[in-house]
Amino acid sequence: MRKLASASPWQVGAGRCASWQVRPHGKSGRAGAVRRGGLGARQGGGMGRCRIVVWCVVVALGCSPGESPAECPAGTYEDEGECVPDGTPVGDAEPSETEEGDDDDHASDPEAEGWEESMADLPTIEDDGPEMSDPTEEPSEEPRFPDRIGRLSFAVKTAGGRNDGSNGQFEVCLNDSRCFRLDVAAVDDFRSGEFDVYHYAGVDMPRSRVDRVEIRHVNGADMWRPACIETRFDGEPVQCNADLPPIGTGGGAERRRHRMPLSNECGTCYPARITHGPLVGAVTADTARILVRTDASRPVKLQIAEAATPGRVVTEVGPRWPSPADDYTTTFRVTGLSPRTDYVAKVLIGNHVTSFRARFRTAPRPGRSAHFQVALGSCANNHNVRPVHPIFDVIRERDPEIFVFLGDNHYGNTGNVQGLWWNYRDTLGMPPRERLVSRTSTLAIWDDHDFTGNNSTRHADGRDRALRAFRDYWANPGYGDGGTPGIFSKVSHGDVDFFLLDTRYHRDRPNTGGSILGDAQFRWLRQELRASTATFKILASGSLMSRSGGETWTDYATRRQLFTFIREQNIHGVMVLAGDIHRSSLRRIKRDGDYDIPEVIASGLANFSNSSCHGANSDYRQIACLGDVGSFAMLDIDTTRADPRIIARLYDERGTHRGQAMTILRSQLR
Repeated sequence: MRKLASASPWQVGAGRCASWQVRPHGKSGRAGAVRRGGLGARQGGGMGRCRIVVWCVVVALGCSPGESPAECPAGTYEDEGECVPDGTPVGDAEPSETEEGDDDDHASDPEAEGWEESMADLPTIEDDGPEMSDPTEEPSEEPRFPDRIGRLSFAVKTAGGRNDGSNGQFEVCLNDSRCFRLDVAAVDDFRSGEFDVYHYAGVDMPRSRVDRVEIRHVNGADMWRPACIETRFDGEPVQCNADLPPIGTGGGAERRRHRMPLSNECGTCYPARITHGPLVGAVTADTARILVRTDASRPVKLQIAEAATPGRVVTEVGPRWPSPADDYTTTFRVTGLSPRTDYVAKVLIGNHVTSFRARFRTAPRPGRSAHFQVALGSCANNHNVRPVHPIFDVIRERDPEIFVFLGDNHYGNTGNVQGLWWNYRDTLGMPPRERLVSRTSTLAIWDDHDFTGNNSTRHADGRDRALRAFRDYWANPGYGDGGTPGIFSKVSHGDVDFFLLDTRYHRDRPNTGGSILGDAQFRWLRQELRASTATFKILASGSLMSRSGGETWTDYATRRQLFTFIREQNIHGVMVLAGDIHRSSLRRIKRDGDYDIPEVIASGLANFSNSSCHGANSDYRQIACLGDVGSFAMLDIDTTRADPRIIARLYDERGTHRGQAMTILRSQLR
């Protein structure tokens, strides 16, 4: 007889046995009953390790309560009792049986159970601002999967080769009347060889009503070649199939609809259950934040070891269960680390060590002098430029301790949360960027294109959804202050303070007498600057502080007020980092009666201007400019010297130093 389904041991240990409901052992250890439930059934829980093998009629069940699965070597995971390489299809890989419907284009019923035909966006964050608690501090308990589906997710991979530019013409049905359109309006779906993810909130559908997973062609003449589709109910992996025909109008080999088996034929459509990351975020002397994304709600853990002794685990963090509400991302906060130490973080699913690793070095103790390198850049256009940002490999080869993303980190230009998530997945999935962020502490701010769109302000529709997506895909030190939402925060690296400013969420329209930061953020900045004893105080801004056409701090009174505050409070050591203008430049902003403020503009990671650099004007002196190639900047920060120093340099996309360096002495900034 052909084996129909099986459950991988870690899934069962988490209380789920594929598409079967299992009544757990009683105190006597006697196995409970098993019944077939299809995708509509609730999965059982509370068991130890189980192995279920289902045959056409005969069911064999073996459970050993409390038993921990054996650990597989790095680069593998356990499947069917064997250690197999990451990326191997999970579970029964036999060709699936398919059932084709009739050739009539079956229109779904938009009135059924209150369903609306258009794909529902996930709920927006409340207008008065999102919760400012640290998501890494919240407990992450094993989810309880309800009998009624609340959040539904599909992930699809489009096959390579011919696709007719399909977009918005297909849907997935869970029964004859509940169908969900595959369309994120803000992006171009179904690109050859790429993944798309669709989330629906408020589905409110009993699992018992699910009798199929069926792809249907809705309208138009386009053809789509899906390579794989996976389904998740409230994050739970319930279906996966990678044996799919072309879907279209029904001519030739195309089918108007395709009904799939109600089973996890392939486990996941992705090469591995960890789909993105790990990304190393903010790192201090004794903490680190690390972000990962999974294909479903799975128990993810980190094991931390010193790089010198990678086999000796010093701490374990988790498990955390990524949620569909966060597009299956989660951020770990690792504590209890030692200053100035190299670490390796191994990613586990359940108790199984995967091949995914992160490396990072902790910062010096607060206030301690140090010598380290910082890289920075902005304008990573992910729509006009392909292949995918090789400049990040060039940056990685320079081995900076920190990389600062200065905004326009993707070019989503949307306030749609699913469109924003798509762009974060797209950019984080680019191999050169993924290699950089897995071994370099990353700090990020946004500018207009990764906020809601070109030249956007606080009046933009979708600013709270943009904030939500930003928090999901970065591991910054914080987001806002108390009751004030935003992405602003501060992090210290020895005796250098980095102030990550938010120049979009609270930004007024230009030249109206308003603020670029908003009152609350500007008050926070002044308080933090006054309290800082750092040798260098580095302000990271998405917009230029020097005068350079429109869209700069010079459109607002905030710049004049900040410069006055610095002078009156005798605040020393201030410099600025900025992006936005598609070229890189080293400048000194002139200030009457006080020191000139250095400004390092790093803009052109994957979107640069072919026009010549503008010369200096009455507002600043220009030391160097690079505008005809992709570029980034490096800061060589050395506070161990008698006169602490930063040397700023510009590099092109091949890693060649271009133009004159700018040397910034602490004695000049007072």
